[in-house]
Amino acid sequence: MKDTLIVAPGKGWPRNEAWTKEIALVSEKLGVDVIASGKIGGLFSKKGRYLIIRHSILLYWVFALVVFFRSLAYKRVLLECTPGSLYFRMLVGLIGRKKIVYHLRDPEWRISSHELSQFKSVVVPYALKKAPGAIVFAFGIESSSYSVASKKHSGFTFLFASAPLQHHDFEQIFDEKGVVLLLDAFSRLELKGKRLILIWRGAYYSELMGIIRKMYADLDIEVVNEVVDLASYYARSDVTVLCAQSREHTPAYPSSLMESVVAGTPVVVSSLLPIAQVIKKEGFGVVCESGSLLSALEMVHKKHTSFVQSCKNRGIEVFDIKKSLESLKKGLENS
Repeated sequence: MKDTLIVAPGKGWPRNEAWTKEIALVSEKLGVDVIASGKIGGLFSKKGRYLIIRHSILLYWVFALVVFFRSLAYKRVLLECTPGSLYFRMLVGLIGRKKIVYHLRDPEWRISSHELSQFKSVVVPYALKKAPGAIVFAFGIESSSYSVASKKHSGFTFLFASAPLQHHDFEQIFDEKGVVLLLDAFSRLELKGKRLILIWRGAYYSELMGIIRKMYADLDIEVVNEVVDLASYYARSDVTVLCAQSREHTPAYPSSLMESVVAGTPVVVSSLLPIAQVIKKEGFGVVCESGSLLSALEMVHKKHTSFVQSCKNRGIEVFDIKKSLESLKKGLENS
């Protein structure tokens, strides 16, 4: 019998999304198989340790049944799934809580201490009172992929690399991700040679371009609507910005911010995100509120040299995932 199977509905192939990249890293470094669902052409697609099943409401039961029969060959299932969702209810019902190690990615997810205690074990990103004795798996990245580079461009470039995925209301998700807020603050920033790059992921690209053409056509704004090597963009940027206005669709520790810091590029981050506490403590950039983004952009430019030095000195030590992977491996083996 094999040891661990990761089940991650909706997480698809690892690209630029924080959660899929982290799952891929755990799979690669710990030698763990993954079953996920995603937008693919056929019904199934397999690559290495990944088995992807087409993501569709009509195929929920296909996914659940494949996972159930595959899980019979494993000692435990590490479940990556929002509590209360249809996938969650089906998979928990079929596999059984006593075999599931549940990854509670966000402390704000609505799940009780009693419900958590029924699982085989629980993995959390940091210590939570409602998950006593849990395996602590701190968020992090593989730092070797993001080397610190000397900036060789003129002017001052801001980078946004946390584009929204599909949502029922593009105006709402733009607000939640802080896209509209960033465009407005950037337009009012009095800084010679300023430039803004937005890394996009397809969803609502035409709506974004419509806003830019209508209101910000005279500004130096570039939208990159494709999967890219983000490391190269951190290297050519001076600051990465994520002033999210909601926790609903933004992870606690966005990979774009961690990667940016490790690459020596300071950040501006919303106080709503838990990572803001680390950014402030370590001097990796500026923490902002919705009404203070403009002043935050001014501050990060003013103290840029100091922030860069802090990123170079401590970024890798704070955000490298090696120690977390070791603790996760031991925790799984003992669960």
